[in-house]
Amino acid sequence: MKNNKPARKHSSAFVNQLLAETSDVEKAQINNRMTLATRLDDLIAAKRWSKSEFAAKVGKSPSEITKWLSGTQNFTIDTLTEISLAFNLSVGELFADPRPQIINHINLLVKAIKSEPIPFNESVGKKTIDSTSGIFNSNNPALKFSLPTFNNAQS
Repeated sequence: MKNNKPARKHSSAFVNQLLAETSDVEKAQINNRMTLATRLDDLIAAKRWSKSEFAAKVGKSPSEITKWLSGTQNFTIDTLTEISLAFNLSVGELFADPRPQIINHINLLVKAIKSEPIPFNESVGKKTIDSTSGIFNSNNPALKFSLPTFNNAQS
């Protein structure tokens, strides 16, 4: 069962010293290993495979899969190829972020122009256009406008 709680913030002189002594290359290597381990865990879960089932597909023991998922394994390109074939992916896709991009901010420019209501008195099939409903109301006549809406009125 995964724990989705955020990690506790803890400061330790020993940990801070270790981090200060870790080179940027070592930090990147650790990050890549952990990212790959997380990706493998997600792929295994998405296929609804057990560790044993995945191990059988790549010809490894379940204990080796556990080691892989710990994020400490330094994979060879041959092992990455075997893993990618088990998931029907390219080796590069093992490192891809599968999460969809979520846009939570968008800039929208709306240009208001002075317009007249659209005269319409014909029915189109069973739908008629009501040109009297305005979406934006303001005391500034330059910002007043009306948009047609479709009503399901019977003719």
